[in-house]
Amino acid sequence: MGMAKNREATGKKAASAASKTLRGTTASKSAKSAAGSALTQTRAKVLDPSSPEAAVKFRKDSKTYMAKHAATKASALAALQDLGVVTKTGRLTKPYRTVKKTA
Repeated sequence: MGMAKNREATGKKAASAASKTLRGTTASKSAKSAAGSALTQTRAKVLDPSSPEAAVKFRKDSKTYMAKHAATKASALAALQDLGVVTKTGRLTKPYRTVKKTA
């Protein structure tokens, strides 16, 4: 006989508390370990990419990203560096330097 699947998941409030514990600077190593364990047991809501709900979430997430990363020239440059598009000096990285001509 096979093992039964664990169908329990961490609730939203508990997951929020666990996230706060992980971000905190005063929590002990064991507290952070327990919080991480709790977060691995959360059920992620999977959206159908073609649904209106997914489009609304994408627009919201895009606005949040742009507000954070495009607010200043420095933050935009840092975001492009994190993505590997530009170097620390602001030059395009190799994959983005050349444009291939199509026949």
